[in-house]
Amino acid sequence: MLFWGRWGTPIPHQKPMTLVVGKPVPVPAGEASLDAAVQKMHAEFIATVERLYELHKCGVGVSAVPLLIM
Repeated sequence: MLFWGRWGTPIPHQKPMTLVVGKPVPVPAGEASLDAAVQKMHAEFIATVERLYELHKCGVGVSAVPLLIM
């Protein structure tokens, strides 16, 4: 087990956190092809996250940090 936090415990270091919330991504019910629907929704979600990041990154002081989605 690897401990990383405060005093070598699993308690995280205190750092400020910014949370940005966007509008909900609509999910249609009853898609004919589930795999295609999931791929489409995933692409829309990733695009929304990227758009929110680009919109708010300067306001929270991370304008030089690229967004990395794995």
